Amino acid sequence: MFRIGNEIFLQAATEAKRRVLHAAKVVGVTDEQYQIWMEEPPIDIETDLELLVYYHHKRDFLKVPATVVGDVQTEPETVFTIDVTGAPVSADQRECYRASTVVAGYEIQFGKHDDCKIMDVSATGFAVTTTQLYVVANTVPASLEHEGVVYSGKVCVQSIRELGKGQIRYGVSCLDEKPSGTNLLAGIQKFSLHVQREQARRLAGVS
Repeated sequence: MFRIGNEIFLQAATEAKRRVLHAAKVVGVTDEQYQIWMEEPPIDIETDLELLVYYHHKRDFLKVPATVVGDVQTEPETVFTIDVTGAPVSADQRECYRASTVVAGYEIQFGKHDDCKIMDVSATGFAVTTTQLYVVANTVPASLEHEGVVYSGKVCVQSIRELGKGQIRYGVSCLDEKPSGTNLLAGIQKFSLHVQREQARRLAGVS
């Protein structure tokens, strides 16, 4: 994914709602983990810190979730290792078609609550409302029941919008790299197709 010398940009989960990007550079690659260098980092880099890593690939600007692993070197320069925890998605716009589910009233288990309303869904993620508090780059467990099968996995918070009355809308992407068995990405893809077919039937006047 990254090569030595690549410039990347980091956003920490601790930075809450604003998309603040901090420049960094890849200085080492070992077993799918990446050693990162930052000059006078404005954020506290520590083990288990969740990040979103932004980078350019050809003509695209992408982002991918990652976690700081191992020891963090702070002197004479800040050097640390990250482990990429999910698949990259577009940082410029939604990566694929999203189908609205507001009217249908679908729910999903998200974090500690099992009755969170799904607002829209795509082949790689969804938007959900809840009163739980998360920040961008947080990893959250989720489970979706679809056609009698429970699909479970983890998602990465990509965007946040306060709706009022304690409700918060989160846009999230699945961390599974490929759909498989009952992992969440497999369920979300099947559910997304189901929703799109329902919408097509309604538009055609078919019950």
